[in-house]
Amino acid sequence: MAATKPVFVSLVCPACRTQRRCRAVGVATVGKRRREVVECGESSCGLQWVPSRRHLAIAPPAA
Repeated sequence: MAATKPVFVSLVCPACRTQRRCRAVGVATVGKRRREVVECGESSCGLQWVPSRRHLAIAPPAA
């Protein structure tokens, strides 16, 4: 079985209150829905949370 690469995404960490590179660390069931658990990539933080829409970075408008 081949090893998979860790998945990194850019999210706003609720603890750092800034955009950080985060990695997926697992899944959780919240309200009968599977949600992805992510971990902040900042070594001094390491917060694990289930991101909501407000954590997602907003893409700049197309020119």
